[in-house]
Amino acid sequence: MQTPQSKTNGITILILGLSGLAFFALNTEFRFLGLGIGLPLIVVAIGILGKSGQYTRRLQQFVSKSVHVEIWGVPLPGSNGAVFQIDSISPMGLGVWVYMHPISGGPRLKLKIAQPTSLALTSNKAEINFAGYAQWNSRRIMGPDGQRAPGTVVIALA
Repeated sequence: MQTPQSKTNGITILILGLSGLAFFALNTEFRFLGLGIGLPLIVVAIGILGKSGQYTRRLQQFVSKSVHVEIWGVPLPGSNGAVFQIDSISPMGLGVWVYMHPISGGPRLKLKIAQPTSLALTSNKAEINFAGYAQWNSRRIMGPDGQRAPGTVVIALA
């Protein structure tokens, strides 16, 4: 899912989400409709307006580029050091989701970086430190000593 990236869109989505919660609070007959619409919109707005949204906007230079991706200094699990092409980078709540596929062919995969704390960016490399955890293809990535965080994800042009 490609999430809108501009702050104006984020504010608009936040207002819609808050309106949904107000509908939830004020309307007894359709109360869960307001909750079901309001909460997801607020989560999307937090992603766009927060640190995740800032990082996502800064990482757009890697979209449609061939990259190597490492975490804790080693290639992503099961990737054997493959070169990937990044399809999109999106904020979601407090995390950054990177969608990519292997250049050699294969399915689209997702790297989720939860609660990133800092981003060091050069013209050919990004280092993303995270405070929560990272998931690759919906599986949590553990560090060399079994820790889940903090770690560093490195995205470098191939």
